[in-house]
Amino acid sequence: MELPDAAVRFDWACAVPDGGLYRKAGLVEFLKHRAPERFHELVIPTGGSRGRRTGRALLALMRFALATRARSILFFYPALPLFHPPAGRKLPALAIWLATVRRALARRGVKIVLDVEDLPAAQHLTLTGRPHPAGDGVLARAERWLSRFADEVWLPSEALADRWRQVSAAPGRQVRVVPTGAPAQLPAAPPGPGQGVRFLCAASLYGAHDRGVSWLLERFTEGAAPSARLLLAGPGGEWIPGRYPRERVEWVGALDRSELESLAVGADWGLVPYPERGYFHLAFPAKLALYTSCGLPVLTTAARTAAEAVRAAGVGRVSPADSWARTLGELSLAGRPARVECPWLWQQVLG
Repeated sequence: MELPDAAVRFDWACAVPDGGLYRKAGLVEFLKHRAPERFHELVIPTGGSRGRRTGRALLALMRFALATRARSILFFYPALPLFHPPAGRKLPALAIWLATVRRALARRGVKIVLDVEDLPAAQHLTLTGRPHPAGDGVLARAERWLSRFADEVWLPSEALADRWRQVSAAPGRQVRVVPTGAPAQLPAAPPGPGQGVRFLCAASLYGAHDRGVSWLLERFTEGAAPSARLLLAGPGGEWIPGRYPRERVEWVGALDRSELESLAVGADWGLVPYPERGYFHLAFPAKLALYTSCGLPVLTTAARTAAEAVRAAGVGRVSPADSWARTLGELSLAGRPARVECPWLWQQVLG
């Protein structure tokens, strides 16, 4: 399969542990490494008024397509300059932008590949960060327009691809499942002297957008052995220190990818504490690739996509949510587990 020879990214401020940014960075890094002499990347600033950034993005994109003579350009959703509409009035601007870009690139014979990291209408989220964000109906209309934009769509899981086909206004477009990958398999770090089992959870830790972290803390303190330690990495964890003994639970902050990998290779288990109902059934967690590339076996709840991936690859254990306290206790007493081989390296995912 011919891979894109160019990519366009919009410079949204975001912490690296975010799964979407981890996926974007990994995809671009892999494509650059695969064809460094012909791969081009355009990063477009996102500051300024909506009208200004829209026009600037369109002009920069047209110049980029002309200068690079790209045959295929990769875009990322939802990180587009007009996404995050807090009201329906922004949808016409999004539709016009998408239609203009598609028409201009089609005239030059450029194929548009769209990587969809998340599907907000299916998540019942808006991702706007506003007190009164757009509703699901608004987002669904935006996604239908978006489905007409790309010639090929990449999605991280089969469940997400199924949902995309349901909302798509252009079902004839090619859809590919491209699980989130990792750049390389990393060697394990030796355990420290007298060190108990170390569990790592890399996640967004904001209290207002809990991804199972509060639930995980309750299960860990209830069931894990006193010698076990839980490391939490990610933004928004300021509420954690002081609530638990530091020798048992530690928030290490928001780390970049290299720092996160350095932490992970010294841990023993990677945790995916997703709720078993809701949109986590759809998403392929970026943390699966992160953990296994560092050799960590994964403990996940029965959330559909994570559980299916862990079972199929044989890289860990699936434990229903109501058994996690007991499971964490068993694992913390069993000692350091065998390392695993990452089944989601980018060269395996994309060939």
